[in-house]
Amino acid sequence: MRASVVAAVSGYVNAELERFQSREPEAAQELFAPLGGLEAIESFVVEAVDLIVASDTFTALWITVNESSHEEVIAVLTGREQGLVI
Repeated sequence: MRASVVAAVSGYVNAELERFQSREPEAAQELFAPLGGLEAIESFVVEAVDLIVASDTFTALWITVNESSHEEVIAVLTGREQGLVI
């Protein structure tokens, strides 16, 4: 699960960085160069996301969100969707 979350989140962020670079190459160069370039930033993003996902705080949040979502799904499936929060 951890690897999947890290891949999804860092993949999204890095895709946005690449999109920015392709749309605004001069601005991206100005922003990215002092940080070691796009490749260094992308590597940092993966490492940072991995540290966050490995934390106890993230684990607690993940459990809470999943438990809450589970209750809402059960409510929808059983016709008790009045309490559904979207």
